[in-house]
Amino acid sequence: MASLSKNVAATGLYQLVEQNKLSLSDSLSSLLGFNITNPFYPNITITLEMLLSHQSSITDCDEFYLLFLNDTNASQNVN
Repeated sequence: MASLSKNVAATGLYQLVEQNKLSLSDSLSSLLGFNITNPFYPNITITLEMLLSHQSSITDCDEFYLLFLNDTNASQNVN
């Protein structure tokens, strides 16, 4: 199920790129509305292209991201 969800999400993102509503060079942080970086390389911007091509260094077992994302509530974050 998770792999199917990834494919559906990637297809949707690529359709938005084709419609010029998104760019593969867009910062993931700007798209999500909060800062996401690799804790070991905080000065490197993670782009949508890096995320979709598995080059973003974000993993689902990385405690840093899981703790941060679990504490993030977009409905309460005006920024």
